[in-house]
Amino acid sequence: MHPIEVLFPISRRATFHGSSGKLDIAVTQCTFVAWHGPTLAGFPKSLRIKHLVKSGSTPAFAEIAVLEILRASGWQAVWLDAHHRRVWSSMSQYTHFRSGMEFQGMSHAATQQFWRIFSANQVKLAGAWDIFAAKETRIAFLELKEVGPDRLRLSQMKWFETALREGTNVDSFRLIEWSRR
Repeated sequence: MHPIEVLFPISRRATFHGSSGKLDIAVTQCTFVAWHGPTLAGFPKSLRIKHLVKSGSTPAFAEIAVLEILRASGWQAVWLDAHHRRVWSSMSQYTHFRSGMEFQGMSHAATQQFWRIFSANQVKLAGAWDIFAAKETRIAFLELKEVGPDRLRLSQMKWFETALREGTNVDSFRLIEWSRR
C-alpha cells in the first residue's frame, strides 16, 4: 500500500483512455466544510472565483487544505498552479515556477524525479497534477477535481502517462473528487 492511501483512502478506481490505452487511477472522495466568511482580496480573478473551504478556522483553496493534511502527516508538498505558473506552499506564500527550482523540504531524489517527468513532458508545466508531495523516498501526485463537470484534461493524462514511463508507480497518483458541505 502506498502511504498516501492512509490519508486519502481509495473510494473507487476510474479507467481513462490515454494514448497508451486504458489507464486505471485511484480515486478518493473528499468533503470539505464550505467557507462562508468574507471573500479573499488581492488574488487574480481566476483565483477569486474558486470555491473556498475551511482549513482550521481560515479560508483556503481546496488545494491548500490538502497541502495542510499532507504536512500534518509528515509529507512535504506544494500546489503546482500551472495556470498562473506559481508554486504555492500556503494561502499567502508562493514562488513563481522556474525550471530547475528546488521544492522546499523535499529530497533531492524526489525533486529530480519531478524534473525527469517535466523534461520528458516537453518541458511543459501544463498538465502537471495539482499537488506534488514527497515523504522520505516516496512521491505522490494528487489532482483535485470538484464534483461536477470538472474532469481530467488531456494534458493531465499526458503528464500521468509520461510519469509512468519515467518510472513513477501508478499508486503514486490519486484523483481527489471533492465537494463542499
